[in-house]
Amino acid sequence: MVEWVQQADGIWQYIALFLISILPLLDVFYIIPVGIMLEMSPVAVGIIAFSGNFIMVLVFAIFFRQISKWRNKRREKKGKLEPDIFGENMVFQCLLCFHPRYLEQI
Repeated sequence: MVEWVQQADGIWQYIALFLISILPLLDVFYIIPVGIMLEMSPVAVGIIAFSGNFIMVLVFAIFFRQISKWRNKRREKKGKLEPDIFGENMVFQCLLCFHPRYLEQI
């Protein structure tokens, strides 16, 4: 993937870096050093890497319930009925604590 970014020129390097930073397996700690090694602007690389990673987290948060239901159905088909330690309610409560109405109560 690094070759893909190296072959691009100008703005396409930043676009390629953004697309790679969206991948869930690659973290900001990997993307930023790669961008700096390719002599790209450190500030722009940081912003692009953070925004790509944030988009992936946002997509996961939006579709968490659907992913959780799909995963539970899949576990039931395989016969694994143990409780999930990272349950839906725990993540929902963590996301809810950042809601403005909740913050007003604190």
